[in-house]
Formats: sequence, C-alpha cells, structure tokens
Amino acid sequence: MTAPLLATRGLHAAYGRILALRGVDLEVYQGEVVAVIGANGAGKTTLLRTVAGLMAPSSGRILLEGREVSGYPAEEMVRLGVALVPEGRQVFYGLSVWDNLMLGAYHRRRQASLRRDVEEVFALFPVLAERRHQAAGNLSGGEQQMLAIGRALMARPRLLMLDEPSLGLAPKVVRDVMGRLLELRARGVTVLVAEQHARAALAIADRAYVLERGCIALSGNREMLLEEPAVRTAYLGGQVQKGKTISEAQMDASTPLTNEG
Repeated sequence: MTAPLLATRGLHAAYGRILALRGVDLEVYQGEVVAVIGANGAGKTTLLRTVAGLMAPSSGRILLEGREVSGYPAEEMVRLGVALVPEGRQVFYGLSVWDNLMLGAYHRRRQASLRRDVEEVFALFPVLAERRHQAAGNLSGGEQQMLAIGRALMARPRLLMLDEPSLGLAPKVVRDVMGRLLELRARGVTVLVAEQHARAALAIADRAYVLERGCIALSGNREMLLEEPAVRTAYLGGQVQKGKTISEAQMDASTPLTNEG
C-alpha cells in the first residue's frame, strides 16, 4: 500500500507544562482533502504548527512520504512541499497583493516560473488580479483569505494546510473559499484543513478527524461523520457547543426526546 503523504504517530506537543497534543495519529494521502474539526482549544492550531515546523513536538513522529521530518524547521518543511495558511490570514497589510505573493516564493531559486505561478493564482482568485497593486490591508476579509492561500501556493506545496480559513467570513465567502480548495485538489494539491466550522469542512473533505482536548476522538469518511449522532449533536447544530465533548454528545444523542413517567 502506498505510504501516506503525511502521517503523525503518537504526536505530543506542549506549551511549557501544558500538553496540547496527546498521542495524535493522523494520515493524509496524496490527492485528499482531510479535515480536522474541533472546538477552540482542541489542539487544531498546535497540530498544524507542529507539522509545519513552527514548534517542535515533545515526542512522537512526523513522516512525509515515510521520511522522518520530526522537528524540522519551518523553512525546511516549505522546501519539502508543506505550506501553512495561518489562522487570521496574517498577510502583510502595508505591501501590495503582488508583493505578498512574491514573499510566498522567497525560497525558490528558479525565478523564471514565478510569473506563470502568479497567473495561476490570479486564475484561481480573479479578484486578486484586479487588486494586484492595492495594499493587502485594503482588501476585504475574504480577499485577504484568498491572498493568504495564494501566497502559500507560490511555494508550490504538495501539502497545503489551512488553519480556520472560514474565520470571520460571511457564509457566502466561506462557500467560495472552500470551493476553491476543491479546485486545488483537482490540480493535484493535497489539502489538510483545520476548522471549527465543522459543516463547512465536512462539505469538502474526503475524510475527517475530530480532535478533542488534544486527542483524536473520532475519525472516518465524510458520510460516516455526517451521520454520526455524536458529531451532529456536538458540531453540526449550527456551531460547536461550548464545552461539549464527544462522549457527552454521545450521551445526548442516545437520550430519548420524550420523557416517560
């Protein structure tokens, strides 16, 4: 069987004495869109940051096509084809759209293909072509999210990771952004997306993991998780229910809706 493009094995990560990831096992295969869903504080951002090389794991392994990359720095992970679109977009507000995109390709030695890659980003997000000379700080939230994705694509990633891409966006814009991720998959980019907006993530994912308090609580394909009563109770009621765990949701989902006696 083909090795996954990305795998984590028993991954632990901590902030000082606070353990944020507790033995996470995850796999992402070439050509998939995989979602990691969970409430705020579940460990989603920590997981992506650890894989991206922005923080070192406490223990466990990170494998890229079977190659051990645990603890590699962020710049090396980018060179190996892993790009992260961070939570909150983090574009450079004072720089133009064009210059933001160029920064995404800072590590590339061959400059001849940069213009072609920019044009591919503009084809994916036509509004960026119209705004190419505008400062990123003048873009709407949705346009900034598109720019952040475009900047990551300029690194030519094999694995594109996105942290809460729906954050602060109107529902129509969320649908638009998520739809573009499917276009990227069709172009051969593998996608790992971490989202609190479970319904939006599951709408595009082939498979998903439910992360809860640093642990994988459930995993499966999209259809299975959409029909899982605990997932529907905890995550698909419009928004994540604060403090609701999968085990509690399983209890809720099994509780009769009518009182007897």
